[in-house]
Amino acid sequence: PGRFWISALRHNIDEKTGSHYDELTGLPLVVEREVDGAPMVLVPAGPFIYGPPPRYHDEKQWATTGLFYIDRYEITRARFRAFLISQSHSSDELEPCFLTDDHPMTRVSWHMAQAFGKWVGARLPYEIEWEKAARGTDGRTYPWGEKEPSGHFANYFRDDNTNPLVTISQGPGNVGRHREGDSPFGAADMIGNVWEWMLNTYEDSDHHPVRGSSYDDFGRGLKVYYRHEGDSHPPNHLSREIGFRLVIPMDGKLPHIIDSPM
Repeated sequence: PGRFWISALRHNIDEKTGSHYDELTGLPLVVEREVDGAPMVLVPAGPFIYGPPPRYHDEKQWATTGLFYIDRYEITRARFRAFLISQSHSSDELEPCFLTDDHPMTRVSWHMAQAFGKWVGARLPYEIEWEKAARGTDGRTYPWGEKEPSGHFANYFRDDNTNPLVTISQGPGNVGRHREGDSPFGAADMIGNVWEWMLNTYEDSDHHPVRGSSYDDFGRGLKVYYRHEGDSHPPNHLSREIGFRLVIPMDGKLPHIIDSPM
């Protein structure tokens, strides 16, 4: 499967590190999907600290993933328009509004997000994959580290106008606008802007969780491990605050909770 996926991806250079390849696997750190040209960043296999911080120091929760690529940005309206046209749908199906082509695609159901993924040869992420891509392996609170959120890092609800990048609850912004808030692997907008659909269902329900918060969230909802039953929805749900990004697994290993990193 890994060779197949690599054949469908174009190599690009990592803007953040200047590196071309992962030292352990030899794979490109940044690639572009062949169908829609979306940049993807590499997330290595292995364990990481998962979920909220424990009450006691020795009770960290761990999870592990396989090797995968994840979209650097949320899927944009421009890319989704190309998908609609390819499927003989009218681009008029895009919600008419003030949003630009570089804004994330919203008001898209879980089913439509999966259909887009099938078109480009990818899928929605499992929550564990998404969280690893968002926070790295060191258990950080935010994609950028431990600094408190600000308009330099993310598009979220603010109660002041101290930063010119953010207007109070202005709605979703262009993807990749807050690159100072990138995750350790180079994924942008993992916090704020719009919530993102997950592949798995929430607990024993038929609802799918969304992760990452939106332009209309603040406080604990901005923490990278935040998840709540109220932030899960039926697969036909549409919201101006929900978009998506995709992953391409490289080794077929499914993410799961583990007892320890050893």
